[in-house]
Amino acid sequence: IELLVDYSRNQRGHGSEVRIVKVMELLKMYGAHANRVIGQLETNAKYFENGEKDYPRSLSLGKAKLVRETIREIKASVDKPRLIYLPK
Repeated sequence: IELLVDYSRNQRGHGSEVRIVKVMELLKMYGAHANRVIGQLETNAKYFENGEKDYPRSLSLGKAKLVRETIREIKASVDKPRLIYLPK
């Protein structure tokens, strides 16, 4: 869950407006479990709203909107799919 949030912000810029859609879809699959990263998602949304360096402002704003929509959906979710932990 945390890696998805990190990747949503730190992926390479070119084409990231397309990739972030899939990242947010994957994050929403965790349902209520993703509530633990709401703060990080809020930070990412603000980062996108302020504009990414060397990246079109309109695309950054679109990413911010998508992240905010994802936050709303996560907050509204009551689903708690079974999590599978990978061995170390």
